[in-house]
Amino acid sequence: MNNTNIVFLVEGDKEESLIKQLIHHFETQSINAFPKAHIIIYKTCIYDLFKKLQADSDLDTFQELKDKDDKKILDGIEQQTMVSQIYLLFDYDPHASNASDNKLQKLLDFFDDEFDKGKLYISYPMIEAFRHGYKIIKSGSSIENLCNQHKIDELRNYKSHVSSLLPEIIHIDCIDTIKKLILESLFHAQHLVNTAFEYPTHKEIISQINIFNKQKEKYSDENNYPFYILSSIPLFIFEYHKEEVFKQNFDI
Repeated sequence: MNNTNIVFLVEGDKEESLIKQLIHHFETQSINAFPKAHIIIYKTCIYDLFKKLQADSDLDTFQELKDKDDKKILDGIEQQTMVSQIYLLFDYDPHASNASDNKLQKLLDFFDDEFDKGKLYISYPMIEAFRHGYKIIKSGSSIENLCNQHKIDELRNYKSHVSSLLPEIIHIDCIDTIKKLILESLFHAQHLVNTAFEYPTHKEIISQINIFNKQKEKYSDENNYPFYILSSIPLFIFEYHKEEVFKQNFDI
């Protein structure tokens, strides 16, 4: 397989833009954080992809991406054997019309291998979680305060909340803030799973399925439990790299 052919499948323009911004800032500082990759916008929710792959056992993820690739980003890559890894970055978004925890459980079980169907990473509640955390850290605070700040029934207005929060912070352009957000996001995930705001001792502890299960454990009958705001991008970076490479890049 060609190790340069790594594919990110994202939900929309915002995800693509954020990844490209981060790649640019990391490369400017000679930090090996994101792999060079082809970014495909799926333009719809991941449940549609799941249904298609389940319905047709002969269809692989790459074929479906080729069909969605109207920008011809994958030109010259003809089949999945020419791709080394596929990563899917999507939103939890509990207020989507076709969202459900049962479906998400199936998605995480199905998309659990970046070398086959793809590896799924979920942002809680959506991509804006990264910008939310960035603004908080840029203002001099810590995302530890996000652990119990939001209830799930408040998330319908989450995008506008993030937009209105600290409006003077417009751009994601401070590499020190980005690096701190990535580290604190790992602490935040560890706090969700193990109640300690600290660096994870093992990658498996904050796996996507463990994070999802812990989020579910906080559900209440009123659907008003404390919700952990958490971006998937730091978790992807953490899992992608060998431990020593990650620690070197993030000064641990």
